[in-house]
Amino acid sequence: MKACRTCSEGKDPTQFRPSRPDCRACERAAAREYGASNRAKRNARLSRWRKMNPDKAAANDRRKHLRANYGLTEQDVEDMRIAQGGRCLLCPTEGALVIDHCHQTGRVRGLLCTPCNNALGHVEARDGWLCRAAVYLDAPCHADVLLDLANAPSMTPPDADLSPGKPPNSTPPQGQGGET
Repeated sequence: MKACRTCSEGKDPTQFRPSRPDCRACERAAAREYGASNRAKRNARLSRWRKMNPDKAAANDRRKHLRANYGLTEQDVEDMRIAQGGRCLLCPTEGALVIDHCHQTGRVRGLLCTPCNNALGHVEARDGWLCRAAVYLDAPCHADVLLDLANAPSMTPPDADLSPGKPPNSTPPQGQGGET
C-alpha cells in the first residue's frame, strides 16, 4: 500500500503514476481545479499545442469520439473492418467506412459507406417510411402508364392523318366543303 500525499489514503500502487506522490484520482481533481481557475491560460496553452501537433490532436479527438459515442477503441474499429473485408455491409463499396449504430439503443451494428449510412439514417428516422416506399416503388411509374396508353387500342379512326402540324381530326365533316 502507498499513501497519497493529498488524500492520505492508503491505496494500491497501481493507483499512482510512476514517481508521483498523489494518486490518480487526486491528480485528476487537481487538474480540474487548475483548469477551472486558470481557464484562459489553460485554453491558450492547449490551443498552441493543437496548432503545433495537428496529427496528435486529431488522433486524440478520434479516440475520444469513439469511446464517448460508441464505447469502442481504434483497434475495435480496425477488427470490424477486417472482419467485413474492408467493405460496406450493405453494398460492395470498398474504402472509407463509417460506424453505423442504432439511434434508439446506441448499439453499434457495423461499418457502412457514407451513402448507405445516410440512407439508413433517413429510413430509421421516419416510422413506416420504408414500407410506404416499397408500396410506392411497386406501383406503376409514369413511364409504365405512358407505355400502357401508347400500346392501348387506338381511339383514332384508322384513316385519320396524324401528321405533325395537322389537327387530329383534319377530315371535314360531311356536307361541308370538299364535295363537288
